[in-house]
Amino acid sequence: MYKSVFEQATDGMILFDGKRFIDCNDAILKMLMYDSKEDLLGMGPADISPEFQADGRCSSEKSDEMIAKTLKDGSNTFEWIHMRANGENVWVEVSITKIIQNDEIIFLAVWRDIAEKKALEEELKIIQESENQKLNERVELALLGNNDGVWDWNIITNEVYYSPRWKEMLGYENDELPSDFSSWKNNLHPDEVQNNFEYIEEHMESKNAYFELTHRLKHKNGTWVWILARGKKILDEDGNVLRMIGTHTDISAQKKVEQELRDSKQYFKAIYDGSLDAIAILDEESHFLEVNPAYIKMTGMSEEKLLSTSCIALSAPEDVERSIAIINEVMSVGYVKNYEKRCNFTNNNPIDVSMSLSLLQNPIRILISVSDVTQQKDR
Repeated sequence: MYKSVFEQATDGMILFDGKRFIDCNDAILKMLMYDSKEDLLGMGPADISPEFQADGRCSSEKSDEMIAKTLKDGSNTFEWIHMRANGENVWVEVSITKIIQNDEIIFLAVWRDIAEKKALEEELKIIQESENQKLNERVELALLGNNDGVWDWNIITNEVYYSPRWKEMLGYENDELPSDFSSWKNNLHPDEVQNNFEYIEEHMESKNAYFELTHRLKHKNGTWVWILARGKKILDEDGNVLRMIGTHTDISAQKKVEQELRDSKQYFKAIYDGSLDAIAILDEESHFLEVNPAYIKMTGMSEEKLLSTSCIALSAPEDVERSIAIINEVMSVGYVKNYEKRCNFTNNNPIDVSMSLSLLQNPIRILISVSDVTQQKDR
């Protein structure tokens, strides 16, 4: 499942609900020099950031702005300064994706340490000022050390320089792909060819020098590699595009985690909706948040009516005190099995039920599975 991919990813991955972190992998702990998840979870992005970012913006305000942009667009990529446990600042590139799970919005953020890239900015600026100058070995090695592939496209000749790491991402040796535009074009996913070319044409006509594009390229073994492409166009004195240079980052692990999260939600929903058992999800005070069709059928109540009341409120008077104690026990130990009580649903016709309760985390919810045992009781 996605959990193993999440935990084993070399990139830092962290889940948060918009305000606080709810899970992270070991790469995050290593990057921030925290000893355990318990030291980090519960805090928010601004809590582990300096007061101000490099542009002079307040970290807490800018963090809220980045989250709002992700809510609107579905994803967002930006550079950020975080603060390690020892107080040292670290530059990271943050890629956030909005994910809807069980009708709750959570965010998956992938962090990459870009300290080495930031240190090379001056050299990169010098390179970009000269349209005929190629990426030198020092910059190339530094970028390779950051696990990115480098490309340099001459628009006039259609020749493209691909670094060894660029080719390695697709399973090729350095001498196995030609240095021309076809090496990228011929490996594009068929579903994305038109959109990619339209994006490139629009970028060449736009005033924005920088661009970012997520797409798939075919690996030598036939699989598809998710790539985050970033770059900049180089203009001549008349404003004509001469070259485009940039990097490729393999984001396949991130995409796999996102898909696993979506799949797990769909799998749960299929079981939840199709189950013959009456299943419901409660909040910490036993108010109904969700009920499946079997629960509606068992109670004879409408979904709207159920969602306006609580599980404890439906208990027979003699079972209310015990039901409150059971909810507290679930919150304490995590589960209770085969708890029996009498419920009053409709027409003052009480039924006996047996229920099992389990505590869910992030956010805290209670999952209940209920069976009607009235006939067994009447025997």
